[in-house]
Amino acid sequence: MKIKTPLLLLFLLAACETNEQDKAALKTQAKADVNTAEANAEKHTMRVANNVRDQTKKIAMKMREWWLEPLPEKVIPELRPSYCYQVMQDIICYRQPMPGMTHRLVGYQGDNASEPPLAQTKALPKVQKDAQTLSGKPENRATSAKPVFVSIPTAVKVDKNMNAADEAAALGNEPLPNPALSPQL
Repeated sequence: MKIKTPLLLLFLLAACETNEQDKAALKTQAKADVNTAEANAEKHTMRVANNVRDQTKKIAMKMREWWLEPLPEKVIPELRPSYCYQVMQDIICYRQPMPGMTHRLVGYQGDNASEPPLAQTKALPKVQKDAQTLSGKPENRATSAKPVFVSIPTAVKVDKNMNAADEAAALGNEPLPNPALSPQL
């Protein structure tokens, strides 16, 4: 397909005319952008400079306060009372003494903590012994002993025809199998 020369020239002329319009639009847009950038730079530069000045003044005032004012006194908070008891292998603390656990008290602390009551111990009950056991002689203890069995148990009968392994198994002394010979999984 062949384009004729006058038609080609017409297209080139139209393109040049559009190109000239684009150049003019670009120049006006560039001038507007430069003016906007200049205004923004002036406005933001002033804002940044003002912020730097204000922050410098605030820092200077804080430094002056730190150097001229004495440090505040340390305030130690009041220590709440706590009473710690040993329960099994752990230590558990409560805010007040636990009644009936004075023998397990490990320690207590606190500014206003009152001293817990002393551990209460009970005397063991006295065992009533009769006159025979008081002497402590073995024959007296043997005569006062009460039998465990109603009658004396009979001896275990062992078969004389058993070999040593069967006899051990019968008595409950069966040898364990060798684990080296057991089947591996």
